[in-house]
Amino acid sequence: MKLYSPVHQIFQKKNKYLICLFFIFYSASLQAEMPSKVEGEAERDYFEFLFLYERTSSPGQTERIFRPVIPFYGYYKNQERAYKSSFFIYPVYFSHGTNYWKKWSVFHIFTGNKFFHEDSGKDDDLLLSPFIYWGKGETDKERYTGFFPFYGRYKNKLSWDEIRIVMFPLYASWSYRDYKARSVLWPFVMWGKSSTRKDIRIWPFYSSKVHKGKYRRKSIAWPFVQWGTVDMNKREPRKYFLFWPFYGRKWSENGNLNVHAVIPLLGIPMFSWGRDKKTESFNLKLFWFLYQYGYSKDPYVKKHIIFPFWIHYRYGSKDSKYYRDSKIVLLFSKLETHSKILDSKYYTFFPFFWYAKRHFKQEDVKEKYIKIWPLFHYQRDSRGSVHFRTLDLWPFRSERVDRYWGPVWTLYEYSRMDNGDRYHSALLRLFSTYRSEKRRRVFFLGFDTMKSKNEFSVQFLGGLFGYYRKKIDPDEIALDGSDISSSGQKKNRRRVKLFWYTFGKRK
Repeated sequence: MKLYSPVHQIFQKKNKYLICLFFIFYSASLQAEMPSKVEGEAERDYFEFLFLYERTSSPGQTERIFRPVIPFYGYYKNQERAYKSSFFIYPVYFSHGTNYWKKWSVFHIFTGNKFFHEDSGKDDDLLLSPFIYWGKGETDKERYTGFFPFYGRYKNKLSWDEIRIVMFPLYASWSYRDYKARSVLWPFVMWGKSSTRKDIRIWPFYSSKVHKGKYRRKSIAWPFVQWGTVDMNKREPRKYFLFWPFYGRKWSENGNLNVHAVIPLLGIPMFSWGRDKKTESFNLKLFWFLYQYGYSKDPYVKKHIIFPFWIHYRYGSKDSKYYRDSKIVLLFSKLETHSKILDSKYYTFFPFFWYAKRHFKQEDVKEKYIKIWPLFHYQRDSRGSVHFRTLDLWPFRSERVDRYWGPVWTLYEYSRMDNGDRYHSALLRLFSTYRSEKRRRVFFLGFDTMKSKNEFSVQFLGGLFGYYRKKIDPDEIALDGSDISSSGQKKNRRRVKLFWYTFGKRK
């Protein structure tokens, strides 16, 4: 039963929040994401110093991570997409963007945005939520300033064209198109109107919200007496009445809808039941949200909840283009999604066991992931990538936490990249190897050696001292003959490193 109070609207969505909570940490976005690491089939150059530093590069892509005990800084660049991401002690600070937009966050609470619009130019937003809001742009709608709760003028926020506050909640005003509203001591006194709307509230004594041809909502001594009509612009307008805390009802004039509620505390029915013939639906709730049972054919919905022991919620049938099926039994959950761009299945016994199987249809990439916390995780996809790590101390799935923090506690790690390169490391990267089709590189206690068909190098601490030798291929002999000895034989190129300075010919 929907009685249109803010508290009720929150609890009406509670089932979805309980289910979606499990998606927050390990589900993928339904949109195509920018890459977060070097990828592709091109040859890569890799270097590391224990777990403290690593660098990966390929044509057009570079990634560097610095982690002296904690991963304090790193970045990734992709020239083809004009994309860059960087972090500082993740998740303290993280930013990413392209030539047209940039987003940054501090603890994912304080955020900022920059956009470049071809029609209106630059648009900057600074959000130190909920206290400081600042925007700069080429047009008036992109320029605003707010220092909550003292003063604020916000543009295009919270679905309103403009919001103004002065010593909130002492005074506030907001507008959308021709609708303008004002409030004194919000939410107690409020009034607003437009050509089609007229609202007034003197809380809790009286309130009226009228939108011509859409709805009429009234209350006296809120929340005790509420009544109104909604969906007036549809074929079947619906009416509701609430006499709190004893009884509430919602119905349609032709009888297709008939819902009753007993003791609807703040709009949250302790007992409610009802049918809607139009959608062929039935809903039953006992003890607020603790027991729920319901179904609907249009849209297709099935739910059965005995909170917190059992939750089953399904939206959409298996024959439809989109459906989501969720089952939660105490710490165990099964979540399944089918849509145009993503098919996925998740099995979780929180926090010890995680299994995910996903198919990104736009990229035609299939992926499997398994974690037994805190022992290990294993991941592979149809592009040929494989990754295994033990230990794995982070109890959720997060690629960024895994890449930035993982080497700090890793006992053993194996990776096979999508271009066929392979990587092994052991004991916090005291020993590591990186092998590509042409080269093999070994890292041990600060020393690293590289060997290929024509090259050999050894160095300490990335160049404190080192040696490099390359056999010259006939196609690489300099035109001036500098790579030919006095006897006419080919010679090797040699370089020496000392205090990170290179002596000898670089090319």
